[in-house]
Amino acid sequence: MTAERYKLPKGWVWTKLRTICKINPKHPKDIVSANTPVSFVPMSSIDAEKGEIIDPQTRPFGKVRKGYTHFANGDVLLAKITPCMENGKAAIAKDLHNGVGCGTTELHILRPLGSILSELIFYYIRQINFRRRAEANMSGTAGHLRVPVDFIGESDFPLSPFPEQKRIVQKIEILLGHLNKTRQELAKIPPLIKKFRQSVLVKAFSGELTKEWRDQQENLEPASALLARIREERKKKLSKKYREPEPIDTSNLPELPEGWKWTRTKEIGEVVTGSTPKTQVSEYWNGNIVWLTPKDLGRNNSKYISDSKRRITQKGYKSCSTKLIPKNSIVLSTRAPIGHVSVVQVDFCTNQGCKSIISAKEICSDYLYYLLLHNRKHLQSLGSGTTFSELAKDKLENFLVPLPCFIEEPQIVKRIEALFARADSIEKAVQGVQAHCEKLNESILIKAFRGELVEQDPDDEPASMLLKKIKSEKSRVEEVYMKQDKKQIFKPQDVLN
Repeated sequence: MTAERYKLPKGWVWTKLRTICKINPKHPKDIVSANTPVSFVPMSSIDAEKGEIIDPQTRPFGKVRKGYTHFANGDVLLAKITPCMENGKAAIAKDLHNGVGCGTTELHILRPLGSILSELIFYYIRQINFRRRAEANMSGTAGHLRVPVDFIGESDFPLSPFPEQKRIVQKIEILLGHLNKTRQELAKIPPLIKKFRQSVLVKAFSGELTKEWRDQQENLEPASALLARIREERKKKLSKKYREPEPIDTSNLPELPEGWKWTRTKEIGEVVTGSTPKTQVSEYWNGNIVWLTPKDLGRNNSKYISDSKRRITQKGYKSCSTKLIPKNSIVLSTRAPIGHVSVVQVDFCTNQGCKSIISAKEICSDYLYYLLLHNRKHLQSLGSGTTFSELAKDKLENFLVPLPCFIEEPQIVKRIEALFARADSIEKAVQGVQAHCEKLNESILIKAFRGELVEQDPDDEPASMLLKKIKSEKSRVEEVYMKQDKKQIFKPQDVLN
């Protein structure tokens, strides 16, 4: 509970939060009538990033007086349960309906006494070091860990003279204001990068990205010739089972560059649905065959994948209808959820939540990967089902592919990846600046509570005198209580806490 008591500036003094704050106060029963509307604050109304109460509810006082946390304007609210506390959920109560607030029981309330600024208490508990100490002192069961009230009360606090408190809070708010503006500007960049990537893919599959390259080529083989070769190979392989594909109606499709052609997935590759060996048969599992599920794809969330959380044995493979897919094939999650896609760099199998595309040898897997990535939302819209949405095999087989000539495919991939690399570089730089902002935020607060943020004024009344006044007022209230009727609402420990 005790912080490292570093040396304080002249006029400052170490104290405890319970000495300068009333912890978890209660409203008097007659503060307002039962029908009076008051502010009600669920945990969802506390914005961890802004440190503010947002969109509080309004309820009659009689409905929330019992069974909820009480607070008033100027009180500091701190989430006590995990993970809300660690995430920084805290706020100062302001503009409460009729000056009265009630809210979730998962809050500790700190009501500053005497000449103690609420903002000073708020910024102190917002420090990462304070929250780490609070986390280390949590108690309870997993998932329901809470910060004990004793930790709050016994926490050390570096108290500065009242005039200096004002200067500190003013300086903090100026500096954090500048920092927040920087954060806001940085937050605009990731959506722009996302739009940039989308724009790159749009240009890639409309032919615009490689237009200059095509203009410099001579005698490019059209995609129709490539498709003709793939069909001939399929005829030889399937013999009498081969069926000529139906022509594609292109009247409502975007116009493609000269030499490109609209085709279907099933015309340039084989679509395979996976299967699952019986989970209760131990000899089917922990083998050496990579067995992918939508979770593996989502967990990896990258272009290439070469391993899975679970593997199956040869017996497991033979026990079900899953198929061994050759490396460099595409795998797509087609249920729970639809749309994760990767190029698999090893031979693999999948469960029934995935479908694989074994493309013809002259079709670039990376080209198909980016095409499916670009059409993720469209593929999701093709899903159907009541329990969960699933992309049926025939929908994927009939997915329309804008096919360029054979040697243009890698050129498109090359340009996509070069532009994506630039976007990644900018994104990484932004993340670095954002991390620096977080460190700077904490540095400002650390300096504030070490007396290094503003200059000290030797004419300020020392904090020790402020502390004496607070203690004297507490003693006076306790003495008044002892002379009053025992049925009164307030108790001495309410004040002394």
